[in-house]
Amino acid sequence: MRWIKGIALLILIALGANLNAQSSGDTLNNIIYVTGPRQGLYHLKYERRLLKFKWTQTIASIGIGYMPGEVEPPRNDPSDFIITPEIAQLFGTNRTFLELGIEPSINFYGNVTYVDLNAIIGIRGRITKNEMTNGFWHLGYNPRLFYSHTLHFDLPIYFGFGQYF
Repeated sequence: MRWIKGIALLILIALGANLNAQSSGDTLNNIIYVTGPRQGLYHLKYERRLLKFKWTQTIASIGIGYMPGEVEPPRNDPSDFIITPEIAQLFGTNRTFLELGIEPSINFYGNVTYVDLNAIIGIRGRITKNEMTNGFWHLGYNPRLFYSHTLHFDLPIYFGFGQYF
């Protein structure tokens, strides 16, 4: 539990530092968003654009996820906490992008800690109504490429909404 609190604190510190160190111009390099039900979990993620070319962008993100457990018999499943770093490539021009990436994840499932490797295949877009509105949406497929522990629930699709800044 201390690990998760520490990671959440690091995400908030990085988020605050990036708010103060915005680059000049009309580009927005950061996104904070909520996504789910990726592998049965809901995530809070922070994303940063690393590189931008004419029709492609490289992004990196870090997130924390949670799925409540069932403590009543006969299931008696513990809660699942997860830390998810991601690196991905976006292909597109203005408001809609194809996303291809890789997402290793560190899972804390009761007394068991295990690692997964997930693929990211999705579509994402930017919602801009005016200069103050810079929304974000995405839909995708998140299959497990490698896993070291089998869960009782695995839904490899996701959707999410967030905000550029």
